Amino acid sequence: MSGEFGSYSSGYFHDQMSFAADDLETGRDALTREWGKFFAEFVPIARAISWSEACDSGLYYPISETIARIQRLKSILGDIESHCSVYKEVADNAVREYVRANAKAEAAE
Repeated sequence: MSGEFGSYSSGYFHDQMSFAADDLETGRDALTREWGKFFAEFVPIARAISWSEACDSGLYYPISETIARIQRLKSILGDIESHCSVYKEVADNAVREYVRANAKAEAAE
């Protein structure tokens, strides 16, 4: 388990986010690619944050980029949540069955 995935190139914050988005968008797993969409949508916000923190722009720039992209980010997160909901349901059912089986075993004692 090396965890060797993606770029390890240097760069500014927004560059790193862009590298991450590129890596994720070309991942082999569907969930990875969904996160790629999220990161790609976040890159302009990351750039605005970088410019603001470097005093190359005012505080308004990250705010305006966030306002412009927040609905799309929420939509992508909804897609990610939907993708994972099947797995959450399976996990919830497994825990419920385990608890139910333990309760029966304790009652039988």
